[in-house]
Amino acid sequence: MQREQQVVLDILLDNIRDDYAEGKGDKGALPRQAVDNASVESLRAFVEIHEELSRLVGPSHIRTRYTHGTATGGYGVSYYRDPIITKATNRTNLEIQAICLPTKPKWRGVLEVYFSGHAQAPVESTDIETVGRRAGQPVYRARNVPTPQFVSQTIDAFGRSSILS
Repeated sequence: MQREQQVVLDILLDNIRDDYAEGKGDKGALPRQAVDNASVESLRAFVEIHEELSRLVGPSHIRTRYTHGTATGGYGVSYYRDPIITKATNRTNLEIQAICLPTKPKWRGVLEVYFSGHAQAPVESTDIETVGRRAGQPVYRARNVPTPQFVSQTIDAFGRSSILS
């Protein structure tokens, strides 16, 4: 499990952008907290999803994301349509998907994924809801244990997002 934890921790730390809050102040402990709260399965799923989505967009399209206002306090990475230059210039850039590991113990072993650019929920989950709108479409948040089906659907949903095209 230590190897999986280190791989995910490296992904999280490597994608922190200096001008975003994820890298400032009291948030320094959150990457480790998210990794320590994960199960082996959720760590492996996180890496699998990240590797696949990274093949579809370059490293300049990815940044660390913290969902501080949610029940899970998710910490993970977001994937954008266009390269991220600075926070100020990224305001018109569109997030396609985000995958987070919860920082709160109640959600241990769960993945929290945000999907944009879909008219209908792109995955099957017992915990999925609309949490906003982006590019005229709902933003879906799904929380699920990382079953092979959920991981596969999450990866497939990225390529079907209307934002990607």
